Amino acid sequence: MLTWQDNSQNELGFRLALKEDSGSWSDVFTFNKNTTSAIGNYSISAGKNYCFKVKARGAVGTSNDYSDYSEPACVSIL
Repeated sequence: MLTWQDNSQNELGFRLALKEDSGSWSDVFTFNKNTTSAIGNYSISAGKNYCFKVKARGAVGTSNDYSDYSEPACVSIL
């Protein structure tokens, strides 16, 4: 399970991005406002590294604006 802290007072939702090993970032999930955790529906493989980052939608001004992404949180699957 992934968790994050909701530091925004006016977000409309969140977007979660995933990167496998040295690959590129992909937006994989969107969530409603005030969501602070996620259980992903994606496959993971032993011997790989995965990184996740999240950003808020609507936190900057209009509903189409996004905040900057959080710092990535990474995990190695043994």
